[in-house]
Amino acid sequence: MEKMLAAVLHDFNDLRLEEVERPHAHELGTVLVQIKSCGVCASDYKAIIGRRRNVSFPFIPGHEPSGIVAEIGPGVTHFAVGDEVICQPSGFCGFCRHCRVGRTQYCEHAFTTGGDGPVDVWPGAFAEYMLTKENCLFHKPAEISFDAAALTEPLSGSWKGVVQYSQMQLGEDVVIIGAGSMGLLCMLVAKAAGAARLIAIDTSEHARTQALALGATHVVDPRTEDAKQRVYEIIPQGPDLVVEAAGPIEAVRLMVELRRRGTRWNVFGITTHET
Repeated sequence: MEKMLAAVLHDFNDLRLEEVERPHAHELGTVLVQIKSCGVCASDYKAIIGRRRNVSFPFIPGHEPSGIVAEIGPGVTHFAVGDEVICQPSGFCGFCRHCRVGRTQYCEHAFTTGGDGPVDVWPGAFAEYMLTKENCLFHKPAEISFDAAALTEPLSGSWKGVVQYSQMQLGEDVVIIGAGSMGLLCMLVAKAAGAARLIAIDTSEHARTQALALGATHVVDPRTEDAKQRVYEIIPQGPDLVVEAAGPIEAVRLMVELRRRGTRWNVFGITTHET
């Protein structure tokens, strides 16, 4: 029996690096991926420390990986051993009534690798190898590093929030509340989509510096200045879109205060009791 190293969560605040049985791609359509890089999501952290409780133990977290195909199962035709890939954590059957019309997020047989949501949770990517299905993989462009490729999952969520759901248009003025990792990704999406004035609001000097380096036109420190007044000095007519990506309820209240008639707003952050 082959072994591999994995970070296994046995209980809240009980994450252990240990040897576990290495999976294999024996089933139809399955692929074994050697993990090269994996992001750490806030949902992973909250599961480890017990703030997220929908966890069944033992659990291998990690749902933002990239890697190299190590094995392919029967029926796999689009990937070969040695291919560099990006892994989507949300698995779907492809055949139920929802999948047939492109709503794979509502799949009746959904699973997740290392994440949460569906009842069927597969071991994740805080391990040397991870088993998934062929339809959850994308070919990694050769010019993109494995670390950069591991940002694909949170980046796609940011695109969905800013462009697909919030319907941001070229030349609109956008405010991002919270310039952490997800806020910065939302900001980068807005910049790529052609935002005009792009304001990042954060209490952290480091976060504001990062935001300016990555394309914000202005930054605001809500601790030292009136955030609404400053935003309306920069955008006298008010923002077209406000994305709350911080989490604390104070950030949600600020988002509401920044609206003018017609402003679109997106509660992108996860507001929970501890924030």
